Amino acid sequence: LHRRGFWLPEHVPSLKSRSMIYAALSGLVAALISLTTIFRISISKYGFLSHESSDGVKQFLPVALMTCGWAALLYAFLFFQSSCTFYTYQKYKKEAKKKDGDSKAPSFRQVKYEGKGSKLNLCANRTVGNYLEQTPAFLLAIWMCAIFVDVETAILYGWLWILFRAIYPIVFYIGGLFLFVSTIPAYFCVWYMLWRVVAVAAAT
Repeated sequence: LHRRGFWLPEHVPSLKSRSMIYAALSGLVAALISLTTIFRISISKYGFLSHESSDGVKQFLPVALMTCGWAALLYAFLFFQSSCTFYTYQKYKKEAKKKDGDSKAPSFRQVKYEGKGSKLNLCANRTVGNYLEQTPAFLLAIWMCAIFVDVETAILYGWLWILFRAIYPIVFYIGGLFLFVSTIPAYFCVWYMLWRVVAVAAAT
């Protein structure tokens, strides 16, 4: 099997490329619905700028919900990445069939892993990559802020971070300075929470 190449992902979507696109898009929609639902529960139950404090671990439930929102957006981006890959692969196959001669479409492996995709693929890949690059600092910031500063600050700046990250694929695809509309405010949210933690530590 290894010698015949059946382990390579390029052989999988050739069977039902359109079905793969629909499956990935379904996952994207489900993840976005989940994110919206989590946000509505968080805001309606705990508020955005303030909430009723609970005793013990339950006081961190709003931050836990926000962490679920972070995970939902991650999966939305992953499904977006997959749908873009399958779409571009299918598009290249159709274009190759229309052309005369021996033109050959890039394989699925080349589209997904070897940079043969379109601008849409680059946008999806950088959306996932940038999100994962910024995630460790974000998760550390919101939880340290919630524990050592206050939950309200973590809720406010955490959800703002998710909002600015959610528009990343849009501004990346547009290009130019529009990208900073997503990245710079998100950096500010993380650094503000971190500096609040530093201030508390310095004053203790």
